[in-house]
Amino acid sequence: MEKLSDLTFCDLFVHSQPQKCMYKVVAKAPPAPLAANLYPELEKMYAAIEESEEGNAGRRSFRFSWEGISYRVEKMRTLGGRVYVLRRLADRPRTFAELGLLPFYARQMLSPSLKDGLVICTGSTGSGKSSVAAAVLLERLTRYGGLAWTVENPVETSLEGKIGEHGMCYQIGIDSDQQSGETIASTLRGGSPQIIFLGEIRESTGASQALRAAASGHIVITTIHGSDIVAVLERLTSLARQYEGDASRALLADSLRVVLHLRLEQRDVKRQPVLRATGLFLLPEYPGEREAISIASKIRAGEFEKLRSDIQAQSNYALLQSSTRNV
Repeated sequence: MEKLSDLTFCDLFVHSQPQKCMYKVVAKAPPAPLAANLYPELEKMYAAIEESEEGNAGRRSFRFSWEGISYRVEKMRTLGGRVYVLRRLADRPRTFAELGLLPFYARQMLSPSLKDGLVICTGSTGSGKSSVAAAVLLERLTRYGGLAWTVENPVETSLEGKIGEHGMCYQIGIDSDQQSGETIASTLRGGSPQIIFLGEIRESTGASQALRAAASGHIVITTIHGSDIVAVLERLTSLARQYEGDASRALLADSLRVVLHLRLEQRDVKRQPVLRATGLFLLPEYPGEREAISIASKIRAGEFEKLRSDIQAQSNYALLQSSTRNV
């Protein structure tokens, strides 16, 4: 392997000492050392990242380009110095068809009955949640039109511009997660959006405003880091509780439409990882009004563990439907 651009990785850990640099093929894979012939390039890359960090006013997370490839950089301070964690960004957003979701899940994410509410893509680091969320946004704009605003820290992939025949997307990059809530509120006041795309919910103001926007007639597409659907819903209500109090569960119950938990399976190191998903839906089309009300009532009561039976039932149904129908 002659260059870093030839390396397939989920995360690249860049240290000032090249022998301490590592990479991971997928998020749950063990880290592996880099070949010694890459050390000179790693030294140059580290210096370039330091320079880029200064140009980004010391932000913890920022975009960085190297040899024509864009990366999202997270700065970590360790006892041995800075470590920069690089995630390769796509040259272009993936199309919805390229995701490889089960046909049943694809139909629900793109359902015309989804006219408002919260759409969550979740999973661990490197699970593909940002790619899926962006693909859902672009496909819905292509099919149904409308105006979308994104709120991202940092902006990862270029989405701005005319989408399809009647869709438009504007992107807003913010400097810190704490700005997400006010930025959402600002787009609601003056942006007239049908869709709000929040890159990731990480703190309380963003959680609160995302729930409020989703409960007031807008589609809100977002990502949250989480190990499974139940843990994510518990975390979201916990974050929103700082501003919404006990009403956070009611807001989530009223606004939640879709949660899709994602993971990448690396079956063969010579092949691309395969995207797998588990979903929970509260849509008129599926599981229907009666079941959606039942699921919402569990959320409103804080009985999140009871959702596991609903998730399993929907997972079984998705497999059955996807084996007999196409999108």
